[in-house]
Amino acid sequence: MKIKQVTEQFSISDQLAPEDLDTLAGSGVEILICNRPDGEAAEQISFAELAGEAEARGIKTFHIPFKSGHLDAEIAREFGECLEDGKRIHAFCRTGNRSFSAYVAAQ
Repeated sequence: MKIKQVTEQFSISDQLAPEDLDTLAGSGVEILICNRPDGEAAEQISFAELAGEAEARGIKTFHIPFKSGHLDAEIAREFGECLEDGKRIHAFCRTGNRSFSAYVAAQ
């Protein structure tokens, strides 16, 4: 996992593995947003499996998936609602680019 700190409240990364959740929880992440559709790649862990692991560590999860190039107003709205909470948020996708795009669109 390669974390990029965008703001004090918000960070992004590439695909997560369950063991990465300890790092995120230890850094104070309270909300995890997955922007990757399930089944995008064979080796990808399902959102449900990752969400269960995250929630066991006290991290609330949201699945706001979209394919590259398909960011729309509804996705930006959902993403923005998560940002309004004021909590420490980490979003991820395959490379982090979609998550950053959703963050910018939500601003």
